[in-house]
Amino acid sequence: MAGRPGPPSRPLGAGRDVDLVPLARELAGATVCALLGTTGDPETIAEAAASAAASAVRDHLPGPRPPGTARAAAAATARLESLLAPASDTAADTALRAMLAVAAVNTTVAALPRAVAWCADAQLWHHAADDRLRPALVGELLRVIAPSPLLPRVAAAAADLGGCPVQAGDRLILVARHAARAHGEPPDVLHPAPPMVAQLVFGAGTHACPGARLARTQLDDTLAALAPHCPTVLRARVDRGAALPGWRSLTVRATSNCRSPEN
Repeated sequence: MAGRPGPPSRPLGAGRDVDLVPLARELAGATVCALLGTTGDPETIAEAAASAAASAVRDHLPGPRPPGTARAAAAATARLESLLAPASDTAADTALRAMLAVAAVNTTVAALPRAVAWCADAQLWHHAADDRLRPALVGELLRVIAPSPLLPRVAAAAADLGGCPVQAGDRLILVARHAARAHGEPPDVLHPAPPMVAQLVFGAGTHACPGARLARTQLDDTLAALAPHCPTVLRARVDRGAALPGWRSLTVRATSNCRSPEN
């Protein structure tokens, strides 16, 4: 497929350093292009989706906002829509395309580098190299990094949530990473969290993320490609302007000695 990123194993195997954030961005953009049948440049689309999400977050934060925030958010969304939408699209179709791109790009760019960094810090590459254990590792890493840690919702009906009364129409913020026990239980490949708990980082019910299986497949492929090189993190810079918690850059290098933490 045009624009498809090359595997990170090649430069790592040649002894070169790799920044995983641009790689994740290109992968996310290429995925969006494939899903939507768009022939645009994957990196340009990924950058536009990231900008639209960050602008929207700034526009929806509580409290006073700088002048022009709403205008900047509208302009960023319009730019993304223009890159994605064929001339025959209706306004509703265009909006749906933009929503898919924003979700796919921002969660992928947030999740993949963070998962790799956790794998490196916790010395989990021996699990990543095992075809039998890697699916459990993928689920556990997605559970603890919780790419979308907060899920905004609106109550459909009155209810009582743990002693707190909620009225229909109330705006809620669900802390997905707490629901999935990410704050207190590190990844455990041999004793993973129950599927119903791990799934909570992707939402539940009618609001469950339709891209959950794709996200797991992308991370599985990434870990399988990196595992033979047991990369270690050299440098990391946080992205303070992104819509979701993530890195602006995460540079890794292959190591010559890959071993489990028990050894």
